[in-house]
Amino acid sequence: MPKHLHLRLVLAILLTTFVTTFSSASAADESTSHESFRELYPRWEQLLTRRRALQRKFITAKQAQRQVIGPELKATHAEAIKLLPQIHHAALKELEQTSSGGDPRAKFFLITMVAELTAQDRYEDAHQLTRFISSGALADSPTTA
Repeated sequence: MPKHLHLRLVLAILLTTFVTTFSSASAADESTSHESFRELYPRWEQLLTRRRALQRKFITAKQAQRQVIGPELKATHAEAIKLLPQIHHAALKELEQTSSGGDPRAKFFLITMVAELTAQDRYEDAHQLTRFISSGALADSPTTA
C-alpha cells in the first residue's frame, strides 16, 4: 500500500476515535503545545509507523503474544489520539504563518483531515477547513469553535 494511502487510513481510524473528544476539547488544551508542525510531524509519523507494525504483529500473533502486544498497541493508539489536536493546530498555524504555504506536509495533513471530516458527514467543518487551506483565514477554522 502506498505510504500516503496508509497515512490516510490510519488518520481515518484515529479521527473516528478523535471526533467526539475534539468537539469537547477546550481552547486551552489546543494551546498547551508550542511545538511547531515541523517538530510534531516526525513524531506523528513515528507513531503511525509503530501502530501499523504492532497491528500487523497483533493480527498474526498467537493468543499469548496478543496479550503482550495488545496493551502496547492500545498505548500507541492513545498517544496518537493525544497528539492529534496538537498536530492539527500546529498544521493550521504552519499554513497561517508562512506566506509560501509552509511545510507541504502540513497542507497534506489538513487535506487528509478534510477528506475524513467529509467521510464522517461533518460537511461544515470540512468546508471551513477547506476555506482555511485555500485562503489562510484562521478566523473561520474549526479550531476556533
